[in-house]
Parts: sequence; C-alpha cells; structure tokens
Amino acid sequence: MDKNWLSAFDPFIFDMDGLLVNSEDVYLLGRKRALDCKRSILDAFQDPALYEKLDAEREAFIYDSLENGDLRKDEDP
Repeated sequence: MDKNWLSAFDPFIFDMDGLLVNSEDVYLLGRKRALDCKRSILDAFQDPALYEKLDAEREAFIYDSLENGDLRKDEDP
C-alpha cells in the first residue's frame, strides 16, 4: 500500500465529546424547540403522525442538499 494514501483525503475533525464545539447545548435547545413545534402541529392539525412526516421530509432535504453540495457555509455578505 502506498504510504501517501492519506494525502488524497481532506482532514476531518469529528468532535464526539464536545470539547472543541459545545454542540450539546445547541442540540438540547433544538430538541426543545422541536417538541414545542410538535405540540403546536398536533394542536393545529390533530394529526400525531404529521410532525414525524415533516421531520422526515426535512432530514431528506438536508441529506439531499449535502449530496448536491448545496449545503455549505455562506461567504460573508
């Protein structure tokens, strides 16, 4: 095996423990807001499955955007 095989890849940091970026607080806040949203959808539409359908659609959109290269950091305005 070529010893330089890693040079074909860009570096990637996966911060599972939250030491580099405190993502846990943001994640918790996001889940709380999602729960509030779920309650609002249930109150408005009386359809318990609607939130899950909308959430699945959002997830599919995000993954499609990642695959298409549409999801990226915008340049400073």
